[in-house]
Formats: sequence, structure tokens, C-alpha cells
Amino acid sequence: MKKLIICEGKHDNIFMDKLSIRLNVKDKTKIFRQEECSRLRQKNHAETICLNSFFQDSSPYEILVKSESGKDAVYKVFSKIMESLFEKTRDATLQKIILMIDLDGKPLDVSLFKIKDFISNRKGRKMYINPEIIKNDKSIISLKASILREKFNNTSETIGGFLLITWKENLDNAAGIKKGSDNLYEKDIKIMKMLENEDIFNHFSYILNM
Repeated sequence: MKKLIICEGKHDNIFMDKLSIRLNVKDKTKIFRQEECSRLRQKNHAETICLNSFFQDSSPYEILVKSESGKDAVYKVFSKIMESLFEKTRDATLQKIILMIDLDGKPLDVSLFKIKDFISNRKGRKMYINPEIIKNDKSIISLKASILREKFNNTSETIGGFLLITWKENLDNAAGIKKGSDNLYEKDIKIMKMLENEDIFNHFSYILNM
């Protein structure tokens, strides 16, 4: 069953790549790096091709990691494509939609409110998020969330759901990455070392396999 992970950026890519090795799913994992596309039009075209290809029965990949350029970009992309993704979860083409973000020390509610705000503004109708925490460890908290759409008779309907993985501070902090001084090799080593932390590894293993 296919899983789509939308995350913030470069270091998330490195983390997911190393995680896929530890989970023995490297050959089934595709990482789409938006920074490799130089222009917005080129990026949109490449995204469409990548998503369409991933959802084909002939695709060898079971996990697609789609990196963006920050939290707002994650929210924006998710709000743009969420309804088509929900259709794919309903017909069993897609098993899980996962967003992975940094909280940067802020309360979880701040991010949930921003997601709701992006979705509501995009769809032009009031939306609600019904969250349920499913795993809470020292540096990570994850939840599953249903998205409800307000109807015209003051009721609401559930239109889909997603999983949200959040670093309570940020991935760099958890890995001990020093911005501006660590080179790519040092970042790789630190992220691999972080995955030796059983709490972190087991957290992601649980979420991806639940």
C-alpha cells in the first residue's frame, strides 16, 4: 500500500533516505526534491509527473517523500492536492497521507490552526481538524487528524484524514546539526547516529507501519 510523505526540506530528505535503509525499503522509496527544480513552472510540471507516476500500478515505489521549502509550503501543497489524495485513499490507491514538520518549540495547536487556515482559505469554506495524539516521545509527537467541512445546515462532514509527525523542536536540533558549519557528510553521519536512538526509530517505524 502506498504512502505519501510531505515534509519541509533538505534535511528531511536525508533523514527519510537513511530511515528507508534501516527499514529495508530503500528500493521502494522515491524522494522528490523540489530544490532540484529551478523554476516554479518546472517544479509544478515535475510534481505532476512524479505524483501521477507514483500512483500508477506499474510504479515500483510504495513510499513517495515530497520535500518542500518550509512549513508554509507543506501546508500550501497539502491544501492544494488534499481532495485528490482523499479520493485515492477512498479507492485504496493510497494508504497514508503523512505531513512531517518542525514545531520549533511552539505548541502543536499553532500548526494545527495554520493547516486549518490554509485549507479553509483554499477551499473557500470553513474547515475543522479533529486531532488525536497517537504517539508522544521525547522529541517527536504524532497524531492522526480528520478534516471536517462545514455544511450549509450548520452541520459538518468528514472528507478525509492525514497523519502528522512533528519534531517538538526541529530535526536539526534532534540530530545535533550545526547550521552553517556542518558539511553534507557530517549531516549524514549525525542523522544516521540519530536513527540509532530507539525512541526515534521506533516512533517512525510505528507510524509508517500502523
